[in-house]
Amino acid sequence: MTEENIFNRLSNPGWFMVGDLVSRDGTDLQEVIETNEEDAPDYPPDLITVRCIRAPMDGWCTVGEEESNLARRYNLVARAGAAKTEVKSL
Repeated sequence: MTEENIFNRLSNPGWFMVGDLVSRDGTDLQEVIETNEEDAPDYPPDLITVRCIRAPMDGWCTVGEEESNLARRYNLVARAGAAKTEVKSL
């Protein structure tokens, strides 16, 4: 992996990595547990699998539930590693 590729991953909020925390509607919190990045390592993954760690207000998923979905449906909340400290304020 090139230095440029690493920079692209960290600076692109749509380039999700395993361990990142994401949200679909702003009231939920999902942890990325898998991506399809290996299919095209120089491009952001377009499919991710997430596990719900805080259920949304309207109840469309429950804590512990996993789903695979299009990455573009999610927004980055916190990067892997930084996630545990940043989420305390949510």
